Amino acid sequence: MSWVFVFIGGGIGSVFRFAISKWNMLNFGNFPVATLFTNFLASSCLGLILWLGTKYGKNDWYLPLFSIGFCGGFSTFSTFSMENIQLIQQGNYMYAFLNTACSLILSGLAFYLLIKLPQL
Repeated sequence: MSWVFVFIGGGIGSVFRFAISKWNMLNFGNFPVATLFTNFLASSCLGLILWLGTKYGKNDWYLPLFSIGFCGGFSTFSTFSMENIQLIQQGNYMYAFLNTACSLILSGLAFYLLIKLPQL
């Protein structure tokens, strides 16, 4: 049954990811704002889901549906990688560096702070 939950969550997460990529966010030229925003949200969601699991307990459908399925389908490391390579190929080294730094710092910090909520 876990496979079904992963499948459903992944489908929903992928649709959310697609919607954000089509939504015309603030125009920052070639900077991949939609991917940065998506990965930040996915990391935040995963942190919140794991925090809720520690606070209220985990069960057989909770983690496969939300953490593996939804967050896995929603986040996008492959697009992040592709966009960074494109930025480098275009000579936008500063954007590639900023994208990498912002993605790692913002997403990591969001995840860390949310999993630490019970201790705050």
